[in-house]
Amino acid sequence: MDTLIAFLTVFSQPQLLMLVGLGTFAGVYVGAIPGLSVTMAVSILISFTFSWNVYPAISLMIGIYMGGVYGDSRTAILLNIPGAPSAIATALGGYAADAHVGRSLL
Repeated sequence: MDTLIAFLTVFSQPQLLMLVGLGTFAGVYVGAIPGLSVTMAVSILISFTFSWNVYPAISLMIGIYMGGVYGDSRTAILLNIPGAPSAIATALGGYAADAHVGRSLL
């Protein structure tokens, strides 16, 4: 139980939550561009965060990854262009629900 409390204490710092939010915003932007994958964004980010402390770097990478996966689904649903192989099923199912685009994006 003490380990769980220590883990949650570290990741509830305001600076880390801000980095996750910033990473999510940047990840949605990167994921929405067809051809730029989430893996590519995280691998480029590693070179920038190499000299950072562990927790801020991992928080930013988590935000980029999660935002990128969501952003990739937006182009797959709206334009039927999957930007990565992981969005092919989303493109097939989301674009087919043309009348319910609002529901598909949620």
